[in-house]
Amino acid sequence: LDKQRFISVPSSWTSAGYSGDGYATYCLTVITPHTGVLGIRMPSAASAYELLVNGSRVLSCGSVSSGKKGHAPEFRPQEGYFVCSGKPVEITLHISNFSHCKGGLWESITFGTPGQLQQARERSTALEMFLIGALLVMTFYHAGLFFFRRQNRYTVYFALICLLMAVRTGYTGERLFAGFLPFIPWEIQGKLEY
Repeated sequence: LDKQRFISVPSSWTSAGYSGDGYATYCLTVITPHTGVLGIRMPSAASAYELLVNGSRVLSCGSVSSGKKGHAPEFRPQEGYFVCSGKPVEITLHISNFSHCKGGLWESITFGTPGQLQQARERSTALEMFLIGALLVMTFYHAGLFFFRRQNRYTVYFALICLLMAVRTGYTGERLFAGFLPFIPWEIQGKLEY
């Protein structure tokens, strides 16, 4: 963005009246009496980011750049950890987007202890795995119904819808399929989301 401005987070840049393409820096000071190891859970952001805590890089995803030339997109939720001494924590997030129609930080960043972040990730992963499994069971069931009763075409349509929803679920949220199938290009992963 071309000037210093406050915008709501989480939200895309387009909701603040800007184009989806560009780069920005978000800054936040967290005042916490906690001492010891803390963590940050970073959701997917459009479409490359670098997160610094007190000036040290904790997380990065893709390649952040001020132009298309050095920009490399990547969607991957992840966690980073740092030692907190009870003093204010300066969080700086650099984001660039030249690959997606909506740039910015779409989801909230989670801040907590390593145990809290791990528990939240495991809960989210378990829910997504359950949803994918249930959708695949419905896919195979309705495909089997179509195999035995070909005159009922609605069963194969429903099977295809369930399959597409299972694939979409695998490429959103925790992005489980992106971890299992890392060779699929970013552009295809983004299109599968829609």
